[in-house]
Amino acid sequence: MIGVTEMPGIDDYGPDETFSTAQAVPLLTWAQRQGIGMISFWALQRDNGGCPGTKGAGTCSGVVQPTWYFSHVFEHFIR
Repeated sequence: MIGVTEMPGIDDYGPDETFSTAQAVPLLTWAQRQGIGMISFWALQRDNGGCPGTKGAGTCSGVVQPTWYFSHVFEHFIR
């Protein structure tokens, strides 16, 4: 089983490694077409827009997003 796990928003390596809201739906579509076994993300508590424009933190993604955006996109994953 192969899965994809993303960190919502800006990860520990800074803005160059950001998983944005614009990338979530294309990843979902790709994973379904490829037959990927799992799609998930690291750190559920970061799935909110509580600190946009920062480097991100353990409690927020650092990107502008509605609360639970990544959760709501990935809930449509069907394999």
